[in-house]
Amino acid sequence: MISPEIWHFKAPNSLVKVEKGNISKGNCLNIVQKLPYNHLVSVVLPDTLRVPQNLFDLLKADCEYYKVSNIGLEELVNINFINSFVGKGTLVSLSINRRIDCEDCACVTPNGLLLLSLTKESYETLGLEGRASRYTVKQRYIVSINLLSNHFKPGKRNYDRTKDRLRTMQKMTMLVNWEPPSANVCPSSVAKYFHDLNLDVELCVPDFCTRTSYTVKVPDFTVDEVDDFIEWLGVFSLESNLGGGDEYLSAYETPQPHQEYGQVKFLQWRGFFTSHQIRKLCEFLISYVKDQEKPWVSIYVQGFSDSVVGWDLEEHHYYTNGDNGYVIVLNSNDYLVYRQMCSKKCYK
Repeated sequence: MISPEIWHFKAPNSLVKVEKGNISKGNCLNIVQKLPYNHLVSVVLPDTLRVPQNLFDLLKADCEYYKVSNIGLEELVNINFINSFVGKGTLVSLSINRRIDCEDCACVTPNGLLLLSLTKESYETLGLEGRASRYTVKQRYIVSINLLSNHFKPGKRNYDRTKDRLRTMQKMTMLVNWEPPSANVCPSSVAKYFHDLNLDVELCVPDFCTRTSYTVKVPDFTVDEVDDFIEWLGVFSLESNLGGGDEYLSAYETPQPHQEYGQVKFLQWRGFFTSHQIRKLCEFLISYVKDQEKPWVSIYVQGFSDSVVGWDLEEHHYYTNGDNGYVIVLNSNDYLVYRQMCSKKCYK
């Protein structure tokens, strides 16, 4: 039986932020730092015959990460782990194969917080202090543990109790990405640490694909409607038909003004990328678009759908809108940042 009036339910609000500015000020790079967990990155290069090998390698070489299976969360508060990795360099970790709407999830943030997103039952069993989720009616709770706090040390009551309670939680599989504080330290040290604990550690390498499209009508950077430009990027990235057609459902017109280019390159990486790695990609493309005098280049970055936090380490708004990605478009002088963010409205 179909519920009556169901078609009257309004879709959750979504916030779209558009920022434009001069590329020399570098403000677009600040956006990159605000999203810590990145899963997919794609780049569009109009009017390009050859792609520099450096660009291919930016998110492939030295971008390996590790999958640690069945790890007890108490290992993440081990003082040796904190001193060796959380407190040195930049470590990010995220639970996988867990649904943020109905299962327990965890992550370690770049600033040293262990965050737990727990169901009501798990939270009541755990017995650690937390707060109710902003986006549910006391059905989900968030526990935050500052691993770098001066008071979070062995022998302190809070530390010992926290570690003891975490032992009662279900083990998780987590992705781990650690950037050492200096080039003299090998990133695989974190893998050895977990391996010495008799945990199953798997080296993961980002997936990469590329394609070339020929004779493509490409909108100019000066297109009046930003939404139309972003829509074109989406249609092109999904390899949809950009040429229009006789049938109404398949018709699509490239926004005006536009130009036709013989070759347009598309590059895509999938993995577990830190904001620092994405920033290096953006810095390379800023130099590239200036040196090669390209009409523009674009970068699309998408976060994980089941991450504990999204923008600015705020709670993931799964129940209202789970989008946590952005687009940056660059030319030799200017940039455009298009962000679709989750609404902060609470639905009771």
